[in-house]
Amino acid sequence: MDYKEIIDKLLSDRLEVDFEVIHDHFRTKVYKLNYPTPLVVRISKDNIKKVAFDKALLDQIDDSSLTSKILYFEERVIKDENFLIQIQLFVSGYPLRNYPDISLCKQITRATYNLQNKLKRVSKNFEELMIPNIDQILSMITNDINDQRLIIEAKRLMENSRFKELSKANESYLTHFDLWPENILIDGDSVRFIDLDPIIYGHKLFQPAVLFSSYFLLGSYLFNEVEKFDIDQLIEIWPVDLVKYDLLLLMLVFPLGIAINKERQFKSDEQFNKDDYNESIKPLLYSIDYIWNEISKTSQANEKFTY
Repeated sequence: MDYKEIIDKLLSDRLEVDFEVIHDHFRTKVYKLNYPTPLVVRISKDNIKKVAFDKALLDQIDDSSLTSKILYFEERVIKDENFLIQIQLFVSGYPLRNYPDISLCKQITRATYNLQNKLKRVSKNFEELMIPNIDQILSMITNDINDQRLIIEAKRLMENSRFKELSKANESYLTHFDLWPENILIDGDSVRFIDLDPIIYGHKLFQPAVLFSSYFLLGSYLFNEVEKFDIDQLIEIWPVDLVKYDLLLLMLVFPLGIAINKERQFKSDEQFNKDDYNESIKPLLYSIDYIWNEISKTSQANEKFTY
């Protein structure tokens, strides 16, 4: 299949197959092309080095039961602007629109555990690419915060002695940092992941921490079903033992990092609206409060600190 020709025909409205726009937001447009083997074409302002990394990572993961490879990508000028265009196989499935029952929770946690193991196996292959770790990410994004609540929360976490140890662990692995509900697709007994970005290095507890805080905790708020979130149940069904206190500390990174990033996005908008900003970070502040409350009820069992 000539992927360059497919792009030419899509952009000039000469495709011989049906297609549909499945995403059109923030200067990113995603098409599904209904060939016998469906394809996805993504047109965005992504950096070519980032997409080259994504392709290399997906090639090494090499598991169609979990995600999809990038088949082709190129830079192209469209209406005097540079865009990055990439083609992937279509990943079937749909994001959930309500909080998963226990059976689905087990499916999602097992699939995430499998993805984590795939990422762990290839982590050393990408060490020379200067992919940031948790500590570096927080240091970078907390340099320019104006929201006093976020300043307090960032300082509280980064000054926690146990968090310092976890964030600077000698052994760290590639971690999918964006496991919110839209990026996990359910198709019968299959669970697949899309948009493996951003990827950062983190402690081996960091992947379940991201899943629990972004997909389950934040998801329960977005689905208006907060009463269904049960951290102890999730810890119980994760395939290997987890230390709750350490897990909770690492769970704070996702909502705090996303809230800080939202503040930066809103500040850069000339039509900044404080009410819109406050509403956008409300679910994230809820998550932060919930996690700190759980931490306050969880003992620091020192004998469990060695991994």
